[in-house]
Amino acid sequence: MSQYLVLWRVQTITYHIFHNQVDSLFDFIMRQHISACLCIGLLEASICHARLFEVAKDNLIHLSSSQIPLGPLVKLGGPSVSPTDYDDYGWTNGNNNSDEYHAYHFKELAGGRGISVVTSPDRIRHFEAATVPSDANDMSSPPYEERHIPGKGRGLVATRMLYKGDKILLNTPILMVDSSGYDSLGGPWTSLPRLAVENLPPETEKLFFSMHGASDTDDVRGRIDVNAYDVRIGGHQYFAVLPEIARINHDCRPNTNYYFDENTLTQMVVASRDIAPGTELSVTYINPVQEREHRNDNLLATWGFNCSCSVCRLPPHLSRRSDERVEDIARLQAEYELVDEGEWMGYPPQKAEALISLLEEEGIRTNIGNAYLYAAFTHCAHGNYWETVRHANTALDWISLSDGADDARLDSLREMTRTPDEEACWKSRTESRQGGGGGDGENVLEP
Repeated sequence: MSQYLVLWRVQTITYHIFHNQVDSLFDFIMRQHISACLCIGLLEASICHARLFEVAKDNLIHLSSSQIPLGPLVKLGGPSVSPTDYDDYGWTNGNNNSDEYHAYHFKELAGGRGISVVTSPDRIRHFEAATVPSDANDMSSPPYEERHIPGKGRGLVATRMLYKGDKILLNTPILMVDSSGYDSLGGPWTSLPRLAVENLPPETEKLFFSMHGASDTDDVRGRIDVNAYDVRIGGHQYFAVLPEIARINHDCRPNTNYYFDENTLTQMVVASRDIAPGTELSVTYINPVQEREHRNDNLLATWGFNCSCSVCRLPPHLSRRSDERVEDIARLQAEYELVDEGEWMGYPPQKAEALISLLEEEGIRTNIGNAYLYAAFTHCAHGNYWETVRHANTALDWISLSDGADDARLDSLREMTRTPDEEACWKSRTESRQGGGGGDGENVLEP
């Protein structure tokens, strides 16, 4: 895939404010008892529609994406640029206080599509170098078309057969807003996103305002609130606006997955199952592991609609069965997510297989790679050679779809598909019962 090096030549927007640093949006949530952006893991992927909405704390699920360090700021055809050289390239640093926010923009990104970023000077350095794929934002032959969808407005519909894993969209954001101050500060802060949008290239600014917006706030923030996705750059959370992807409507059991790659500044949407021509493409805006009433309460409060997807239209007796399965899924997921891996690898493999079965029956594909990974490692710990191979292969497929081909966990899974009996997890459960070492203690699952 041909790529080109992006030089972040940022035009000056001489506006900044001081803020009280909030290191983590989730820390803010836990302190304030409100939530912004319910993150729904594909195992650890950033697949969260970033509209702020009220949810209970126990509706949040753990998210920790694999992060690859970014390189230095490099000028095309030139040497690396030191921090003291930033002014030569149009950066607005003010007094370089890390407690300031600025609106930065680079109109030449992605062939003139451009991007604006609202963040602090210390965090903008995480954007110093990015390799944007040459096929990003390529709309020359999309596998879908935009149509009017009864009861939904606009939506995207497949125009040809799509198979599981097929790429549907690959786009760069046009706006990224640091989440740490977005909902915690008022006053001048609210002007920064507007300044960022107004300094986009004219056609890109039109693209921003072509999106639907919430009516209870101003026309810029209203569009950010209901269209942005939660992504992470350099370990920090941002709300990223991707207008093309934002046109995909919600379904509690969607037919696509998506993930963001901070090294290419792109979000990719892929088919999570086979999709026939004429089928509407869908994503989920919320955590799908919720009972129907809770899902619809969140959707109505945030986006102003009641879901009419297949699972939300079930008759009462089947809806109750669906809710019961969702309760079981949530309980099993918590049993894995809330303990150390050394503990859950001692679980019987049948527990992970029960989680897989429930997710498949309920049609939840967004985080099913997690369950297959649990099954692979618990079978490995119990010395089940071929079951380890089988589940590791399936986990590879699903995690690649949900988190991308560079996810750090894939290396361990690939080794398990070839030589599970040479992995640290092999028979660790059996050996621990016999007083053996049980592996070298390496945390092979850390993303």
